[in-house]
Amino acid sequence: MLREIFPLFHAEKIRKPLLVIQGVNDPRVPKDRTDALVETARKNGVPIDSFVSTKSEEEPP
Repeated sequence: MLREIFPLFHAEKIRKPLLVIQGVNDPRVPKDRTDALVETARKNGVPIDSFVSTKSEEEPP
């Protein structure tokens, strides 16, 4: 079931430009999974920008 909804397994279907914003300490999506999605989309020629925030949720902007 998770394979059906896990974005990495559908990265080859991405055709539109994509912006990915990731928190370095994100407890829900580990950075290595986000990196894999970005890498796969780039290999398929998708224009993609990726940003990793190093601030924690507790820090003020």
